[in-house]
Amino acid sequence: MRVDVQAYWLPKAGNALEEYEDAFWQSRIPTGDADFLRLAVADGATETSFSRSWALLLAKAYCRGRLAADNLQSGLPKLQRIWKRHVGKKPLPWYAEQKLESGAFAAIAGIKIGSQVKEWSAFAVGDCCVFHTREEVILTSFPMDHAEQFNNRPLLLSSVASNNLGVVESVKCISGTWVSGDTFYLMSDALAAWFLRYASLPGGDAAYCLRTLTNQRSFADFVELQRNDVFKDGEPMMRNDDVTLLACTIT
Repeated sequence: MRVDVQAYWLPKAGNALEEYEDAFWQSRIPTGDADFLRLAVADGATETSFSRSWALLLAKAYCRGRLAADNLQSGLPKLQRIWKRHVGKKPLPWYAEQKLESGAFAAIAGIKIGSQVKEWSAFAVGDCCVFHTREEVILTSFPMDHAEQFNNRPLLLSSVASNNLGVVESVKCISGTWVSGDTFYLMSDALAAWFLRYASLPGGDAAYCLRTLTNQRSFADFVELQRNDVFKDGEPMMRNDDVTLLACTIT
């Protein structure tokens, strides 16, 4: 299996690059002795402390095979300990210490693409999304399939165990098969909501728009255009939020 993987990301408009709180990761590209590729996108909740660190931990753990739908209960405690050690290295003012006790939160979506059997499987917690496309046609939209499903209170994984009651049981899974030429897109929520709404419009070639992106500059220009434009009902085409896109084409 030969693949082309591209990663694009951007912080909120008006924010510095270091204020970007999403995360993404990938395993090694398959070679002769590797039979799968893992990709993940995670979205750290802005209102929580050190959410970027937590999102990155989750994305890395999935791509390294240490976190998946069937081992969340056993895999999360180690990640929570790592996060706590990391954020505890620097002295913090008392109000930051108090906020830290509440933990960090993040959504995540990950996909495993098999090389030998031409199968793929994905899991998600929250509103990061995976889309499977073929010749710009959307075959699978997961876990959301309508823009109206996005809201301000998604289920999120927390760095504090007591915050995850009921969340682990709500993890969503899906699987399918691929053929050469297929493209998988992993997105954080603001881009995914745009993708679904734009694709629902007459002539809304959302997958084609993403296919034409060639570099980080073209992605930044595209996102800025969508943030500054509106749909016919006056709603912004893309909410001002951190934006992440992983595009994986099986060549």
